[in-house]
Amino acid sequence: MVTYAVLVGLAQLAVSLALLLPSAGLVLTRGWGWYRRLAIGVLQFNVLLLVLGDLAHLVVRALTFGRMYVSHDTLVDWTPFIPFGPWVLERTLGGVQGHLADDVSLHQLRAIWAVFAAVVWTATIASFVAIRQRRRVG
Repeated sequence: MVTYAVLVGLAQLAVSLALLLPSAGLVLTRGWGWYRRLAIGVLQFNVLLLVLGDLAHLVVRALTFGRMYVSHDTLVDWTPFIPFGPWVLERTLGGVQGHLADDVSLHQLRAIWAVFAAVVWTATIASFVAIRQRRRVG
């Protein structure tokens, strides 16, 4: 959980900075207040996405790992950004390759990924909108 949060958090921070740095030029026309609100919003959204994605990562792994598949790099088995794919199984550790359980297909794991990813993104967006609306009212 901590490793997921750190590595995925760093990736999300990089994406946030990639969005915020080009927007810094708009400070001249829109002011620091606008940029501060933008930066806070981007960071809030990414923190929500990180926390909810981390929780979903734990749930999906608990439900599927060892039952539906085995892999040797469990950190990146599931994220709400990248669909589950054969690349998860192709990683080897000590010459042993990951594999699907006998009665499981890659399509089934992708369907599970799609459901959890949709829940994470929907919950993130709904939470973000609720927080932003509460800030305007309060």
